[in-house]
Amino acid sequence: KIEKIRAFCDSQLLANQFNGEYTIRDERMEAYLAHVQNLAKHLDEFELTRIPQGENTSADALVALASTSDPNLRRVFR
Repeated sequence: KIEKIRAFCDSQLLANQFNGEYTIRDERMEAYLAHVQNLAKHLDEFELTRIPQGENTSADALVALASTSDPNLRRVFR
């Protein structure tokens, strides 16, 4: 059973909407936030940390790899 999740994002908007500093004006984003909040209720801990884009090169590389690779290839990241 998963008890703790520590997530990272490079979106200031997303991070601040999640922590309540920004209000949500888009219905889709509101639905995503409600879904994440509902999932977080079932965990002992859920933490969302904002990483500035300039410090997020590892995640950018993974996104680029995933978006250009053959979808039928098995992927293992260590």
